[in-house]
Amino acid sequence: MSAPREPAAELRSVTTSDRRTLRYRVWSQRASRRGTVVLLNGVMSHSEWMSPIALPLAELGYHVVGADRRGSGRNEQGRGTELDRRQLLDDLRRIVEAESLSGSTIALAGWCWGATLAVHAALDPANRVERLALLTPALFPAAAVRDVIADRNAAARELAPDTPLLESPIREEMFTRGPALEGLILRDALRVRRFSPRFFWNMNKIGALATRRLEQLDLPLLLLLARRDEAVDNEETRRQLCARLASEPRTAWVDAAHGIQFEAPAEVAEALSVWLEEAAPTERAVGP
Repeated sequence: MSAPREPAAELRSVTTSDRRTLRYRVWSQRASRRGTVVLLNGVMSHSEWMSPIALPLAELGYHVVGADRRGSGRNEQGRGTELDRRQLLDDLRRIVEAESLSGSTIALAGWCWGATLAVHAALDPANRVERLALLTPALFPAAAVRDVIADRNAAARELAPDTPLLESPIREEMFTRGPALEGLILRDALRVRRFSPRFFWNMNKIGALATRRLEQLDLPLLLLLARRDEAVDNEETRRQLCARLASEPRTAWVDAAHGIQFEAPAEVAEALSVWLEEAAPTERAVGP
């Protein structure tokens, strides 16, 4: 796959139900529209982190949307403090409605914690989602991350509920130890480094509800796992999804750390594109 040249990301916005301006990114080649892919980022990150896979997908002819949440990316208000499931889903519905193309397939691709929100969004009929991809999903964290979450929850009981003092349970070096760590992640002033106790409590509730709702999913699903992932329990993730879903997901493996978009962007974009065309339940390796 050749290195992407165009298009660059375009910043767009919608107005939320509580009259906020919610900014997000779009990558698209208007000459060819093979479908709409909505990318959902994690809690620390924002849509710019998805650029390495958004650009090649756009070059392949997809209309790609980086659906930033309130409190992430260019949306300053509520940073590290707001995480309400119903409000987030309403915000996302407005983005999907604004970016839906007539006759175009709509696919959600959630990375890290974004996969948790993607599960809820895929079950919302208003979004008309036809495909769902879970990219290194944080539905079943690795043991080390679960321990940190437990410590953060214990500390949260001693803090004011809306004060963002708790650090992320996923360290930056878990995403990648490649050039993107020093060149983007550690220099990114927009990344969310601290969260409020209320944010943590809601994050846990939304995640637990997503795992319970997996049985309700009845659409083509791609599970993309990273072989060197320190943040996700890969085996538990596969076991739970295979046990809970109506049909076994199409599973692909990438030789990368948790931030697969940084270490294997071409492979991830190709896996997504092939799956969007085929959506057949099988397992295969991606890359070397």
